Amino acid sequence: MKHSSLALPVALVLTAIMLHACPLPKPVGCTPGATRCSPQGKPESCSDGRRFWAPPTSPACSANGNVCCMALSPFGNVNAACVPQSACVAPVDASTGDAAGE
Repeated sequence: MKHSSLALPVALVLTAIMLHACPLPKPVGCTPGATRCSPQGKPESCSDGRRFWAPPTSPACSANGNVCCMALSPFGNVNAACVPQSACVAPVDASTGDAAGE
């Protein structure tokens, strides 16, 4: 029984060490909820911590024959998305993640 009672504390310590070894990037000052296209051609969203992120397993848009650009969503707003080139509506300002001219 003593062996199993140590498993949780050891796992928590190892997790804390791993998280400390992988610090988050510095905030870029983006507006939470804003979107942009990453240099790798993936849509990114601005988090509450003011950092752009994309799911690490998401492929670049070009892997599916699309491009990353600002496009009209089904809900009527403009977001960075993987779409055919013809669906692009506005360039994105890479520094803020906003559509140009906003």
